[in-house]
Amino acid sequence: MNIFSFLHFFVFLFYSCLLIFLLWKDPKSLLNRACAAFFACLALWSFAYIFVHNFNISKDTAILFDNISSIGWANFASFFLWFSLIFTEKKKILKTKIIYPLIFILPLLFIYTQWAGLLTTNYIKRPWGWEAAWSSSILWYSYFIYYLSFTAIGLYLILNFRRKTKEPIKKKQAGIIFVATLITLLLGFFTEVILSGLNIYTIPLMGDVNTLCWAFGIVFAMAKYKLMVITPAAAADNIVSTIADSLILLDREGNIATVNKATLDLSGYGKDELKGKSVEIFFRGKDFKSILLDRAIKGKVIRNYELNFKTKSKSNIPTLFSSSAMMDEAGGMAGIVCIVKDITERKQAEEKLKKTMDATLGTMSKIIEVKDPYTSGHQQRVCQLAVTLARELGLPEDKIEGIRIASLIHDIGKIGLPAEILSKPTKLTDIEFSLIKSHSQIGYDVLKSIDFSYPIAQIVLQHHERLNGSGYPNHLKGDKILLEAKIIEVADVVEAMSSFRPYRPALGIDKALEEISQNKDILYDPEVVDACLKLFKEKGFKFE
Repeated sequence: MNIFSFLHFFVFLFYSCLLIFLLWKDPKSLLNRACAAFFACLALWSFAYIFVHNFNISKDTAILFDNISSIGWANFASFFLWFSLIFTEKKKILKTKIIYPLIFILPLLFIYTQWAGLLTTNYIKRPWGWEAAWSSSILWYSYFIYYLSFTAIGLYLILNFRRKTKEPIKKKQAGIIFVATLITLLLGFFTEVILSGLNIYTIPLMGDVNTLCWAFGIVFAMAKYKLMVITPAAAADNIVSTIADSLILLDREGNIATVNKATLDLSGYGKDELKGKSVEIFFRGKDFKSILLDRAIKGKVIRNYELNFKTKSKSNIPTLFSSSAMMDEAGGMAGIVCIVKDITERKQAEEKLKKTMDATLGTMSKIIEVKDPYTSGHQQRVCQLAVTLARELGLPEDKIEGIRIASLIHDIGKIGLPAEILSKPTKLTDIEFSLIKSHSQIGYDVLKSIDFSYPIAQIVLQHHERLNGSGYPNHLKGDKILLEAKIIEVADVVEAMSSFRPYRPALGIDKALEEISQNKDILYDPEVVDACLKLFKEKGFKFE
């Protein structure tokens, strides 16, 4: 073997590795298959030339391997055109029945004519091996017209696609392939046409080596700009590495398989420190892993659950946690995908907003106390009891927060009532009592245009409604009354009866509890009453 045979051998290995790599990554991808077929043509061409360009073989052997090489050099232009149609997304053309015969019948004819001895008519021994002499018939010109026209059509498709596509990555991909193809054509024209025309035979025809530039262009586009979407795994790796939120992939035992950069940045750990560790390295709640695995096995999705994320430095970061099971082909759980969103900034903003709102609510509450000094502290004490009742009933934090806000300003409507009525030391007349009852509606009118994220205005409107419809202002019954209003209603009655009023002394807590107990399920919600009695009689609740 001479230097040219060795060169063809290494080029053959290069093309072979490329096509094996593409098919191994994703054999189902049509783009991968077309590109692999293109590389297969170049590989076969190079393999045959290992022997053709070896002066130690006989003429008959050289003819045999040159005929074998024709399967590569006669087909590669067709496979490039096929690749170009797929790459440029010409789906309608690819679906037509005539397109494949048009692309692949011509190279088959040229392969036949080569094996029949009609394309090359003689073989001459050179210092570097055997050289085929092309026929001077129309077949030789027909082959070059076919090869150049198919390549030119492919180039036009790619250039036109680059001009029209709005995706920057595809523009770059198309540009790389176009330039690489053009360079290959120019090299081929120089070595195959100009040198041959000048009768310069110091080096053999190196078409398979020239096409390395072509292959390098496609590989560069593939590697740098991910031309071939090779596998779902490659796409997943890209998502994992670039997603802004922390992404954690767990195996079926709940141990960490991989994490993205955002997770490493958030936690302070290195990737090797986390691999194989339990997810509880981040979330150390009681039985967290077993609960997570149980939900995943049952196919239950966790969405936006607030959890503290533990870092390497032992600090807690407030996060939103979401997870979903990954299923294998048999329908079993292969692992769990966890998304963790850092909500530190949101929590800080919420806390700042809460402080501002609390200050506003405190001001509103004090305005009422200025108007009605005899009930000073009433709303704060109602708030204390109402919030404790809500927790006793197991309500979620968002409802508890709504109750806290509403109870702090439930009597804000009294700002619209005459001070002399609010502080009157004797029994109210019917007209005066009618005015007092209007404070719920006034409070609603004051609050209805404010966006509290909770139904505060409705709660304030309903806090004097009663189960049997005897309350005011709308005589609502049963389930028509909001639970939050029912809780404030009981807290309001208990605090009011146990405290001093201008028209009577304090009746005491026992009398207040007797009132709600006797009217349980008549005026007051039974569950709320039971919770209230339990707080005072069993848990020692006291107003501050």
